[in-house]
Amino acid sequence: MSKRFTETNKWCDAWYRKLKPEAKLFWLYLCDNCDAAGVWNPDFELAGFQIGEKIGREIIEQFDGRVRWLDSDRLLIIKFVDFQYGGKLSTTSKPQAYVLRILESHGLSLDTLSKGYPKGIDTLKDKDKDKDKDKDTEKDKETDEVVNWPSKEEFIAFCISPVCGITPAEAEDLWLKLEGRGRKDSTGATIIKFKPYVLRMKKYIEQDRFKNAKQTTAQQKEDYSSI
Repeated sequence: MSKRFTETNKWCDAWYRKLKPEAKLFWLYLCDNCDAAGVWNPDFELAGFQIGEKIGREIIEQFDGRVRWLDSDRLLIIKFVDFQYGGKLSTTSKPQAYVLRILESHGLSLDTLSKGYPKGIDTLKDKDKDKDKDKDTEKDKETDEVVNWPSKEEFIAFCISPVCGITPAEAEDLWLKLEGRGRKDSTGATIIKFKPYVLRMKKYIEQDRFKNAKQTTAQQKEDYSSI
């Protein structure tokens, strides 16, 4: 049985709060039944049977651009990968490498998913075509992007999740450091998305953890030898 992250604050979000009951259930069903890349092969009859309500293709219109048809047989949850894996996948991690393979099998990439593409989803072939254009506009887009900073509880919950594996104490320390410098990174740039930043910081935290463990062991040996 697979396990996935869920946004507990969705019940307070206006878009979700205003959905009809069957649409709320179908959104949860969709998030649970899509593949590792956030793609669902539609079976509205089965979905309706398991939810207990009649479900049809028209229900997708209620999700306000959060899903998009790749073709008539595949429906994509646009921000699924970004939410589940922090927006960054590594080929050296077996679970994440698997997700990358699933994305490629659908003709998708992390870049196409992160942009959302209101008029359609680009394939891997389109990615190379638009690469130079994206570089030119990236700086302008960053200045206009709204910074959605999490609450302290949400920040620590992500840090100690299996995706990161940071201890509560380390997560608390990282939170205090970021708050102390105005939520900016070491270069002084404002952190737009906290999940990718935390994942990048993970290796440095692990290095400090290992260094501290070695120092503690050496001190314990020294104390023992003096007895």
